[in-house]
Amino acid sequence: MVDSVFLTFPLVDMTVPLDGELPVRAGTTTPIRTVVNEPGGPANILIAARRMGCSILPVGLVGDDYYGSFLLDAYRREGIDTSRLRVRPGLETRKVLVLVDRNGQHAYISMLEGAFEPLPDLEDLMASTRSLCLSGYMLMDRGTGGEIMRAVRLARKLGRAVFFDPGPLIPQIPADWMDEVLASSDAVILNDEEARLLSGLEGVEEGARAIGARTAGRVVVKAGPGGCHIWEDGAGYWYPGFSVPLVDTTGAGDSFLGAYIFAALSGWDRETAALFSNAMGAAMVAKRGSGTQVPTFGELVKVLEDGGCAVPAETRRLGRFGALTLRRELDNISMA
Repeated sequence: MVDSVFLTFPLVDMTVPLDGELPVRAGTTTPIRTVVNEPGGPANILIAARRMGCSILPVGLVGDDYYGSFLLDAYRREGIDTSRLRVRPGLETRKVLVLVDRNGQHAYISMLEGAFEPLPDLEDLMASTRSLCLSGYMLMDRGTGGEIMRAVRLARKLGRAVFFDPGPLIPQIPADWMDEVLASSDAVILNDEEARLLSGLEGVEEGARAIGARTAGRVVVKAGPGGCHIWEDGAGYWYPGFSVPLVDTTGAGDSFLGAYIFAALSGWDRETAALFSNAMGAAMVAKRGSGTQVPTFGELVKVLEDGGCAVPAETRRLGRFGALTLRRELDNISMA
């Protein structure tokens, strides 16, 4: 049994580091030094989770082109099961152009329309997993989204956990589907801007409370360097972020989600899950790029310990996270 099934549109990030600042102005020429290809989007979640010991099975389509082969090879090198990523002849593998400026801020130019196909063995697939992971991108189209909704309903019928990331295009998701997925979710994980879009409210706490009224699960709002806010059982909790040098914000939210899924399925308490996920996001922004640049075990441990979280010696010795309880000693924080 796998830890999670992820119904997704695999894609490649084509990252362009800029010497200057965004935005790029029309009619100008902006010199660059390189373009770097990395597995993008869902790959950040898959790789973050896999490096922590969590098995997430991606289900979707790639094209029979260079980029499809690039993705499959990269996934396999990370130990990710690609048996449910089908190669469709004639399909162009989805790509995102990622502009990253000298301040670490990014802009995405994305191929948003993916491709998905009916899954005749969906019931068997859902019976073989502990949970379902999906993003709002998969719900934007009434054609492909119908299969996603069938998976959500099966997950609830079978008692599987549902992790839902609404994504930035919330207004394009059919309202009835959004209501049903929220009501079916064990955790809704989104950033502060997405919380504003979904709730119609400006404040993180107010937004989380409003979304919490639409789901029986946790609402986890990512707030960048501010950490995250969790709404659960009628109460809200803030968990501060970790101070790191900002290099590139690409993939930070996705890697946070991968870490959160691992933490939740490991049965860790709310504070441990929040601190662990915050540390993963922080470790990600301290690096440039996405995909294979997702933090390693050692990089995550360093952020935790520099931020005042004691990591057991046995965990460091084994090189993997098992049972874990994190608490933050705020008077023991390294500023290095």
